[in-house]
Amino acid sequence: MSQQICQNFNCYEPIFSYHHQNRRYCSEHCYYENKLMVTNMQNEQRRSALNIANNDDILKLLYAKFGEKNYFSAAILESKMFDWSLRDRDIFKETLKVRIVKNYGYTLFNDETILLWKI
Repeated sequence: MSQQICQNFNCYEPIFSYHHQNRRYCSEHCYYENKLMVTNMQNEQRRSALNIANNDDILKLLYAKFGEKNYFSAAILESKMFDWSLRDRDIFKETLKVRIVKNYGYTLFNDETILLWKI
């Protein structure tokens, strides 16, 4: 019979043979510690998805107001609590770097103006 090892992210202690074979953690402490870590990661993913959706909604409103080929100040995005760190991916369109947030993208220029793109 092979001895199993605790699947906690920082434990790796052996699971003794007197426990049933389906056990994945060496103790209740390891189980709850791992459960807490997984729950925190899932919550962070949910918050990130919600913030990306919020950013997309902001870009959608501004796209309806300014359109695709009009420049506007980045201060408008900042006033709407736009999270600059969240985006799905970056692409190049017409030799400009476009940061994609779901259905819309934006290009930020050095003079702090924004150009919106519909993807």
